[in-house]
Amino acid sequence: MMSDSIKGALLKHNKSGFENVNEKPATLEQWIEKAETLWQLLDDIDTYGDMYKPPINEYFKAVNKKASERHKILYSDGHKLINR
Repeated sequence: MMSDSIKGALLKHNKSGFENVNEKPATLEQWIEKAETLWQLLDDIDTYGDMYKPPINEYFKAVNKKASERHKILYSDGHKLINR
């Protein structure tokens, strides 16, 4: 399951119910927050493959390959994201 902190970051409530995801972040801190949230989503996808041991089919391989491409842009030391 998706962690509450990630849900909170993605589903910020406003009058319409959800944050406008098409609105561009105004500050560097907001961009960093979005990058960290997206990283965590990709990391969760990778972790679920380990946790649930699904059949290793072409779909599973393609999803894992795509999720691992996050390492081309950023990497993590286990505590924070670091720019490549």
